[in-house]
Amino acid sequence: MRRTHIAWILVIALAAAVARARPPAAAQPLAPTAWVEVYRLRLGNAAGGAVEASEDGGQSWRLLGRVLRPAVASAVGFNASRWGTPGTVVASGANAVHVKVGDTPQGRGRIVTLWPAGSGWAPHVVLTDIPGGRAIFGGRYSAFVGNPVLVERAGAVVSTNGWTPAVGDRVTIVVQRPEPYPREIEFENRFGGLVRGRYGDGSEALLGVVLRPVAGVGRFEGTQYVGIGRVRANHPGVIDVSTSPVGQVGGFQIIPRDHAHSPELVGAILGTQWMVVGPLNPLDPSPQGTAPLFSAFIAPRYEPEDLSDEEWQRRVSERFLVMVRIDEGPWGLFPPLVGKDNAALLRVTHIKILMPLWHR
Repeated sequence: MRRTHIAWILVIALAAAVARARPPAAAQPLAPTAWVEVYRLRLGNAAGGAVEASEDGGQSWRLLGRVLRPAVASAVGFNASRWGTPGTVVASGANAVHVKVGDTPQGRGRIVTLWPAGSGWAPHVVLTDIPGGRAIFGGRYSAFVGNPVLVERAGAVVSTNGWTPAVGDRVTIVVQRPEPYPREIEFENRFGGLVRGRYGDGSEALLGVVLRPVAGVGRFEGTQYVGIGRVRANHPGVIDVSTSPVGQVGGFQIIPRDHAHSPELVGAILGTQWMVVGPLNPLDPSPQGTAPLFSAFIAPRYEPEDLSDEEWQRRVSERFLVMVRIDEGPWGLFPPLVGKDNAALLRVTHIKILMPLWHR
């Protein structure tokens, strides 16, 4: 264990030296300057309650599905939930949406969870009939980490910080994106590689440094709901990417420096299935819970296959897609990579996330 810590110290120091040797591209866009509402979601926390979306500020609503069983409690959340803000979405995934409602003595967040059909049930879960990978679960109505959550009970607004769900509560998520917004985020998949954000006007900004490249793929839960090159989930401690076809499991994760030492990620210290990223300056805090990688900017949003041809043409530029360069070659899609393979991505030199080109 001591050798492992010494190795990590050397990695961080050397990566920082590499980053400082490069000329800065621009100021880091880590703090959004404005917010634009994309759509809003609401659900009735009762059996049969509607799950709906509005793209006109709540003037009209589209039915997405129904609640099968309501939530009646909250629960201790996953480790990275500690870095979320109470009253907001703390994880957005193809197999779950988590809302943070407070903090716990254990140093984690307290959460209420939305689950897709076939996921079982627990007292802190709103179980829906929406399939995984669709609508609010990795489809066109996915939320961003940090989006505000509002609760109404008997016509009055209830604070989401400390909220204990009750049957009949109405939950609204205001899905908003930040400005400015990049068109892509690129990772140089090598030790000391840079993380860049690029904008539509041709400018770019340095976002961080790669402390350890990803070399393999693994069996990450939830990747079975999405296709190759899709974001499976985003939360304050992860970007989860699928490399497997729908119905099969396989992918990799991008995690922040300090989260790599969390108890639930003991395998990430030596495993090849995780890319570890850190700040450009090693004295700066680890980027968990911060924009643009681990809050506000990335969502598992991709669902063109259910749209008409005309709608598809309009929406296809509004999804997230992860692409790859192999041996410094041209950009392309990942090959199908399923299960665990410690060397499946060994020849990958660059990875980028194509961001939505939002229509206003």
